[in-house]
Amino acid sequence: MLKHSYHARFSLWHLVLLVVILTVTLPAIAQSEDPPTRILKQTSTEMLTALHTYRAILQNKPRYVFILVNEILAPRVDMETASRLALGKHWRSATSEQRRRFTTEFRNLLVRYYSLTLMTQLDMQDLPVNVIEFLPGPQLATRYQVHSRVNIPHHQAVDVDYAVHRVDNAWKVYDIRVGGISLVTAYRSVFASEIHQHGLDGLIERLAEKNKQLLAT
Repeated sequence: MLKHSYHARFSLWHLVLLVVILTVTLPAIAQSEDPPTRILKQTSTEMLTALHTYRAILQNKPRYVFILVNEILAPRVDMETASRLALGKHWRSATSEQRRRFTTEFRNLLVRYYSLTLMTQLDMQDLPVNVIEFLPGPQLATRYQVHSRVNIPHHQAVDVDYAVHRVDNAWKVYDIRVGGISLVTAYRSVFASEIHQHGLDGLIERLAEKNKQLLAT
């Protein structure tokens, strides 16, 4: 169940997020003055620059994109909060060691799936200039919502909202809603089913095995 659930359920998310992260030439982003949106732009610029700089290496060794994603994109995500939300009630009953192991494997899962999508699914040169539009959202004391709409050719427009908050004086993403559906909530339903059948340790072991398979793909 685990092997098929992830790919089928989240392929659209990875396609959309690939466009969001890599698209950097949009006036809506450049004109925005809110810090979280600026950080999203800076991150996408850094990622696109790295892909261009190491293009020759990546053509021969595409798995090196794992390193770029891990170093550039992953630090922008608050994995502890995302992991807590993805586990739901099971986070409260988990031991410190289980939380640590789950957070590590969940992070690896997201990094590897995103990297595989990045390597295989999109030719960025074919995207129109208006593929994505960022709009300012309501800002609270420590939380922020960044709203956007992604227009992928031959696909229906998709609304993508980033849940961002401040962690150690830095803005980090802890959830993403695609078409109104929360990424961590969707994962939570899959994880809850796995925990019901195999326990939390069983889920963590299956995640670790899945990550090994993805790395070998």
